[in-house]
Amino acid sequence: MPTIHLNPSGTTLQAPKGALLRDVLQQAGVLLDYPCGGKGSCRQCRVIVDPAPESGKGKLKESESANGVRLACQLALEEDCTITIPEERLSGKTWKQGLRDQDIAIAIGGGSVREIELSLVEPTLEDQRADWERLATALSEKGIQSSPPAPRSMEKLSASVRERGWKVRAVCEDSRFLWLAETGGCFGLAVDLGTTTVDLALLELSTGKLLGRRAHLNRQVAFGADVISRAQSFHADRAPVRDAALATIEEGAHQLLKQAGVQPSSVVKTVVVGNPIMIHILNGIDPYQLTHVPYIPVVASSRPVISAGPSRSMATWRRSRSFPRTSARTPSG
Repeated sequence: MPTIHLNPSGTTLQAPKGALLRDVLQQAGVLLDYPCGGKGSCRQCRVIVDPAPESGKGKLKESESANGVRLACQLALEEDCTITIPEERLSGKTWKQGLRDQDIAIAIGGGSVREIELSLVEPTLEDQRADWERLATALSEKGIQSSPPAPRSMEKLSASVRERGWKVRAVCEDSRFLWLAETGGCFGLAVDLGTTTVDLALLELSTGKLLGRRAHLNRQVAFGADVISRAQSFHADRAPVRDAALATIEEGAHQLLKQAGVQPSSVVKTVVVGNPIMIHILNGIDPYQLTHVPYIPVVASSRPVISAGPSRSMATWRRSRSFPRTSARTPSG
């Protein structure tokens, strides 16, 4: 397993023999620009390798390759080496944040989410209704529509109502039941999944108050600078392209929650918006036909996903790729 020393950061990495340098750098969080999607044609991922191997030259000029310059997207790592990455090649050096909080300002009290106090009838030998039926009845009496969550959610829900002595607070959006409220309040994440930037906001759902905002460079830049390159990369190998977007969202969400002092268990809803290709990829749907005339998407409406409850929110995003009550959709405007 080759050992890779990175300059000027001083980082040392272990890489599987034969692995592409691009993949190793991306896994380590070192982001370079690959406008061509890793085809070796744009030469934007040039690095200096010592000792210089035969692979990785791509379409470099002879004068460059003779001086140890190689393309990260073409270089297969076979032995220990030192990689020097010019700072101007790092994606973060050319990327600029541009956040305007007024873009997502919500009037205080204008949020669509509210909490409703419920007192459930405790089961007895004479009343053996199922836990979900018991909760659904109480919600119906308050004019709240409800549909059973995923089977794996039922166990959590059943334990929650018992822990709270059958007196619970239901988190509802308009007239729809989302989940049971945690003691720390209920919060939501708004995510704009852009081609270059992923913009995240944390909001207190009952009031609409903005608690924090962050923008991160989309890790998918390793698979091309434009949506066409992303679609082509996803068509060839789905998991890495999708995981790059998910990792960016997860990183931003964790940082926002930590800064605001909010527990992941209090996140009850996340909404993700983006252009059609980005949303197709996020949902694991091949958008390849969007790159050809007449550019027809597979789906064009929002796709709600309900996971196994707020307490699993952050871990669930990585495993089942969804926060509780997540909706991924294209912008309406």
